[in-house]
Amino acid sequence: AATIEGGEDGEAARRQAMAREVLKAADLFQAEGLLKHCLETFRLSLTLHTAVECLVWAHLHGPLQARTIAADYVVQYFKDIQREARETQEQLKPLPAEISLQLFIDFAAQA
Repeated sequence: AATIEGGEDGEAARRQAMAREVLKAADLFQAEGLLKHCLETFRLSLTLHTAVECLVWAHLHGPLQARTIAADYVVQYFKDIQREARETQEQLKPLPAEISLQLFIDFAAQA
């Protein structure tokens, strides 16, 4: 059911933002069980339409494990992302050039 404050998409965005804050805190305080759970939740949240944004967040704000999870997903599903969610590729611009280059190298190595 949609909520009054922004509908289902708004509620999902709020939950995702909260989950990311808990993930950062779990990493900061080395709460291993919580960190593992948060990383699994993060992995399960990746879709063709969310992966690029999650990758950028992970590189700019998240723990190393989240960066790896998101990068692996983007590399594995890059062709599908290009086909189904091409508009999300614009979100890669904030990443440092070396990160984008590494993604390209990883993708090329997979081919």
